[in-house]
Formats: sequence, C-alpha cells, structure tokens
Amino acid sequence: MNRAGCMAVAAGLIALAGVASAESGETARELSGHSGAVCALAWGPDGRVLVTGGADGTVRAWRPEDETPPIVCKGHKGRVMAVAVSPDGGLMVSGGEDRSVRVWSVADGSMAMILPGQVGAVNAVAFSPDGVTIAAAGAESVRFWATRNFMFLRVLKGQKDAVTALAFASEGRQLFTGGRDAAVRLVETADGALVRVFQLDEPVTAMALSPDGATLAAGGAGNTIRVWRVKDGAVVWSKKKFTAMDAEDEAVRSLAISPDGRILATEWVGSVIRLRSLTDASVVRDLKGVKGRASSLAFSPDGRALAAGTEDGTVRLWPMGDLVRPAMSAATTKEWEASRLTIAVASLTPQNLPGGDAAVVADMLRAELVKSHAFTVLERAQIEKVMAEQALQQTGCTESDCAVRLGKLLNVKRIIVGSFGKLMGSYVLTIQAVNVETGEVVFGDTVKGATVEEVQAGVRVLVVRMAKALR
Repeated sequence: MNRAGCMAVAAGLIALAGVASAESGETARELSGHSGAVCALAWGPDGRVLVTGGADGTVRAWRPEDETPPIVCKGHKGRVMAVAVSPDGGLMVSGGEDRSVRVWSVADGSMAMILPGQVGAVNAVAFSPDGVTIAAAGAESVRFWATRNFMFLRVLKGQKDAVTALAFASEGRQLFTGGRDAAVRLVETADGALVRVFQLDEPVTAMALSPDGATLAAGGAGNTIRVWRVKDGAVVWSKKKFTAMDAEDEAVRSLAISPDGRILATEWVGSVIRLRSLTDASVVRDLKGVKGRASSLAFSPDGRALAAGTEDGTVRLWPMGDLVRPAMSAATTKEWEASRLTIAVASLTPQNLPGGDAAVVADMLRAELVKSHAFTVLERAQIEKVMAEQALQQTGCTESDCAVRLGKLLNVKRIIVGSFGKLMGSYVLTIQAVNVETGEVVFGDTVKGATVEEVQAGVRVLVVRMAKALR
C-alpha cells in the first residue's frame, strides 16, 4: 500500500464473459469491484485507462485491454462524485461529498495532493484542454488550481445555486457550467464574464459537450433532455427522457456524446441505455442487460466503447463499432464518411537512427490515425506509388512548402511531416500537420519516450489531440 492508501487488488477483475444485449447480440464486458454505485467515469486520452469513482469512497484506475486488477485509491470519506484524467494521461483528479479535491498518479495511484481552498461538496471536476489548470465545481462557484504546482488560482462565482456540471470549451478560454438554478452558463474562464445562457427550466443534473464544441446537451431533475447549438443558443431538440408512468427516478443522471459528435447516450427506464441521434433525437439503439440504473456514462476517445457505471457497483463496456454505425441510415453513414479529413503521413526524417526505425514509427502513426475513426488515411503503398510515378523522394520533406507540393500530388486535405530520432537516450518524435490548401501548419506536437512502448503510448495521446484540433 502506498502513502495514499492505494493498492492493486485481486478484486475488480474484468468479467470476460460479459452480458449479452437482448436486442443487438453484442457482448458488454464487465468491470466489478466497487461496493456501491459507480458515480463517475473518465477515460484517459489514449483510451487505455478508465477511471471510476464510487459511492464506496474509492477511485479506481482500470486497464481493460490488459485484463489486470485496477489500482484502487482510498482517501475520500463519502461518495466520489466526479473524476477526470489529464490530457497527457499522467494524472487523475477526483472530487467528493467530503469537500475534498484529490490528485492522483495514474501510473501507481499515489496521491499527489489534496487541493487547498475547496468549500462544499464537489459535484464536477475537469482539466483544461492544455492540462495547465484543474477546475472543480460545488456550492455556487468554480475553483481553479495550477496543475504544475497545485497552487490555488481563483474562484469563479455567478451561479445562483450549486454548480453541478463542468465542461471546458475546446480551446479552454471559455467554460460551461450547469447548475441547480436550471441553466447552463457559458462564461469566460479568465474572469467569469457571461457569454450566453442556455435555459433548461429545471435543475441541471447532467451535461455533455460535443468534441468540436458546437453542440451542448443537458439533462434535468424533471427528466428533460435538451440540445442546443452553441454558436447562437438555438434549441436543436428537447424532449422528456421518459413518461411519468415509466419514471422510477425522474432525474437525468448522465449524458455522453460520441467522439464523432453524432450520438447522445443516456440512461433509460428499465435498466436500458438509449442511444439517440444528436441532430434529431431519433433512437439509434437501446442497449439492454444493465444491472440496475446506469449512474454514469462515457465514450472512449476513439468511440469504440461506451462505459456505463451502474448502481450495483459494476461497469459495462459496450462495443460501439457494430452497435452505432449499422443503425444509421445509409445517407447518415455516407455523410459521416464524407466528413472525415483525408490525411497522409509522409516518411519521417530519421535523426541519429536508421531509416527503418523512422518508417516503423510512421506506420505506427498511420495505424493509430485509422483507429481514431476521425480521418481517412492514405496507405503507405499509395503514397509510394505516387512518389515513384513523379520520380520524387518524400524523405526529408519537413518544410511546409514541400509538404504542400506532396499533399497536392496525393490529393489530401492535410499531410503530416516530421522526424523521429534519439536525443540524450530518449526517442523523440516531432510532427506537424499542414493544411495542403493554405500551407499553414495547423497542428504540431512532440512525443518523447525511453522505450518504443512509451513512444507508442505517446502516439495514441498525440492522435487524440490531433483529432480534436483538426475537427
């Protein structure tokens, strides 16, 4: 046991047999270990870690793909109401009924800090998109701390009642806050200046923001779900979650929007999770077989799984690849395919390493881009064929003008160029995404690692960031 009372335990293994959905036939894997309801869920940026917070006062970090016991972090006295994972995947933050905000290491569960200055129970926590700031919401305010040294920064007031939900806008300069005063407010993060109010007409109990920041969904204590267009506050649709005759508990407990921004998931009556179209509220699919009501929902970053935390202390992992897309109409599927950016990865320039090593990392990057479902990725053979026909060499094409010429030959919207090398004992991957039409560098990032495995994990995080930046 470490100094925070965290340890890996034998309990809480993944039940591989899972539970079959009566409607779809798909199997949901099960994570068990919490002794009370699973109140909160958050995925790490590469989708390999799932963090849960429970009514038993524990925070757990699962690695579903590895089928290993979770790290169990103890320290909260009472329900853990909210969890979040930092954009680099290194830290997790939790908040609970005990009025504490705690920061933990994802790697080993050690507690880094109990953040100072929190007042009242914590209903929501979040990291800013750049990972520089931690935010926590509670009694009529939002408080901010610096991630680097955990120093208290400021308090943001303005809500007329307790703040129940938080979400940073895509660039972090603005913040959405949902409250018991029946509204979601969009405010400036720096000074709290009000930008827009989204009225729900009942206390906000759940909120979700689409990855591109264009669409907001909120659910209330009176079982209303409402979706707005962020840019002008227009209501896209609004409907009751279920009828009063069906309602066991009217409040909307959780909402989640898929990474492609097309599906809204919510818990439903009769131990059902309902997937709706975010654009028109049509029912895409009902997922059945949940034990008790789902109290928390979260899509994995690549959209391939939906995690549902339930009242009985288990988490179901539903595979989404075969559940969501087949239920879409042919026109919707065609539109979804057309919306993806066409992208190419040029050969990486090797630095202090053999060219073959750089080629392997470039293939690794292509594979992760494909898995993200955010891009249409040109195969390496297609690139090499065009280059051979043009008698050109792509290696060493690291400048934007060269990238633009290559991208136009390949007929892609974006092209990735960069280098892979070794510096002072560490592998270093540096990439830039170039807009082929304008020549502008629209995204850049660096991955460092002592091993190839660390580089691969870093590439996964890089692709998640790239998908968000290039939407």
